[in-house]
Amino acid sequence: NYLLDETIVYLLRENESSDDYFRETLYLELNRRIWKLLNKFRSRFANLVDFEDFRQQVELAILKKIFDFNTDSAHYAQVNFGDYVVKMAKVAWKSELIKIEREKDMIYSHAE
Repeated sequence: NYLLDETIVYLLRENESSDDYFRETLYLELNRRIWKLLNKFRSRFANLVDFEDFRQQVELAILKKIFDFNTDSAHYAQVNFGDYVVKMAKVAWKSELIKIEREKDMIYSHAE
């Protein structure tokens, strides 16, 4: 009674699947697994609210790619889902660091 992450992605991307309950169950399980993988990034955040924002941002980016049926942007997720999630999170984390540095620069430049 276990499906690999990659299998869940494949089944969600199948346009033929018309059973909404099945698709919703797959989506909820995939969401749980995404959140579990993203918990590795929790220690990088000083407060929980910022981490929750980060996690939702990454999840949304992943889901947009998975449900974009017009491109091949999620094919790698069907092959190596864990790596796909971590790479997406690292990209988001880098943009978060850039944002933090900009905020620091603004704060310190105003103080001077």
